[in-house]
Amino acid sequence: METVYVDRIIDSISPEMGQSKPMGIKASNDKKYLLKTQLVNIEPYGIIKNEDAAFAQEIIAYELAKELNIPVPGYAVLEVEPEFLTENMDYCFKYHITKPGLYFGTEFIPDIQKKIMENYKTEQKCKYKHAAQKLTSAFDVSNSQAYADIIALDCFLLNGDRFTNQGNLIITSGTRKDRKVYAIDFGHCFFSPYWNNEKKELFNKLLSNPKDTDQFTNYCINIMLSIGQNCKKNPFGDVFSKMENYIYFKNTNPFSDIVKKIENISTSKLRQILYNVPDEWMVDGDFERDKYISFLSLNKHNVRKVITLMYNAHAFRHSNKGDELKWPIEKTIGIQ
Repeated sequence: METVYVDRIIDSISPEMGQSKPMGIKASNDKKYLLKTQLVNIEPYGIIKNEDAAFAQEIIAYELAKELNIPVPGYAVLEVEPEFLTENMDYCFKYHITKPGLYFGTEFIPDIQKKIMENYKTEQKCKYKHAAQKLTSAFDVSNSQAYADIIALDCFLLNGDRFTNQGNLIITSGTRKDRKVYAIDFGHCFFSPYWNNEKKELFNKLLSNPKDTDQFTNYCINIMLSIGQNCKKNPFGDVFSKMENYIYFKNTNPFSDIVKKIENISTSKLRQILYNVPDEWMVDGDFERDKYISFLSLNKHNVRKVITLMYNAHAFRHSNKGDELKWPIEKTIGIQ
C-alpha cells in the first residue's frame, strides 16, 4: 500500500461529479490522483457530514478488487503536509481539506466519457431519436465481463450505491476495442459511509445467526431494491440496467468464476487488508477491524444467494427465462 506526499493541485482534472468532490493533485511519485475527503457537503441542504468510514472502506474494496482481478484504477494513501495546507488554503477550503494528515486518492484516468446518464436524459427530453442507442453504445466495452464481476463485488460489499449512480463507474472514450470500464468510489459500501451503531447492527444481523443467513440475504435485497425504487427499467437501478445488458446466461452462469474467487478469499487475506488500513482511519481501532473481518468472512458465502435472488426477480434481461440459475458444486478451498 503506497503512501506518497501531495505536491501540487491540478484543478483541471478535478471531476464535476461525485458527492465527495475530489481534488485533482500531483503526488511525490509524479502520478496524478483524485484526492478525496471524508467531509462531504450533503446537497441541497448545505450540511457538512464526516463520512468517517469512507476511507477505510475504500481501501478494503480496492484491495479486494485487486485480489479478484476486477478493474479499478490504482490508488494511494496521500499525505497532506501542514505546509501544503497553508500554501493552498483557498483550494483546500473549497474541497474540505481542513487538516494535515492521510487522505485517500485514486489514480487519474484520462479520456473518460463524462455525464453519460445526464446527457442521455437531456437528449431524451429533447426527443433526440438516437438517445437510447447512444447510451447503450456508451456502456459497450471491450472488458464487458467486468460488469458481472463488479456486480458480484458490490453484492459482497453491500454497495447498492453504484447501481443508481453513474459517477461510480468510469468508462473510457474511443471505439469499442479501446473502451474499458473501471469501478470506483466504494466509500458507501456496507450500506453507509459511517462507522456507527447502525453499521454495527447491520454486521450483527449476520454475525448473530451465521448458520441461517436467508433472512439477512433478503434484508440486503430489500435495501438494494429501495435504493433503485425510482428506476422504471430495472428494479435495482438505472446504472445496473445498463451493466446487466451486457451479461449473458446462454449455456453458462457468468457469475460462477467471480463468486468462486470471492468465496475462496481467506480470513488471513482479509486480516492482512484490514490491518494495513492506517490507524487514523479506524474509528474503533482493532475492534472495528475485527468486525469487518468477521462480517466479510461470512458474507462471502451469501453472494451467490443474493445474485440468485436477483436472477429470480428478473433483474437480468438475458437470463434463461423459466430456468433456475445453476452454480457449480465444488468444495471451496481458502486462498492463503
